[in-house]
Amino acid sequence: MPNRAHPIEDCCGIDLAADDLLSVDDVRSFLPTKPSRGAVYGWMRDGLGGVRLAAVRVGRRLITSRNALQLFVDATNGHEARPGTIRTPGARARAMGRARRNLVAKGVLDAGTPRGR
Repeated sequence: MPNRAHPIEDCCGIDLAADDLLSVDDVRSFLPTKPSRGAVYGWMRDGLGGVRLAAVRVGRRLITSRNALQLFVDATNGHEARPGTIRTPGARARAMGRARRNLVAKGVLDAGTPRGR
């Protein structure tokens, strides 16, 4: 049987030594809406609107960071992604389409040029 990483554990970029770390209960206390523990865990496990709250498992506990929480809130509220955030494949494709249309409109790229990956 292949060793498959749990979706929470295969992401992230949380630096345990440098980041301000938050537990699930810390996230609940930090936010003014006081989401349920299940909601916070769901954001870490499944995401919300295609965006997942970055987290790492330390023993039996899930840990995130203030920076990861800020990126998650910005992304789920439609704010521009900050450097270092990961876009979904659909968001990347839309951005590439907009960039291509802009280059064609400015005459930098010929409309007949094949699309590359």
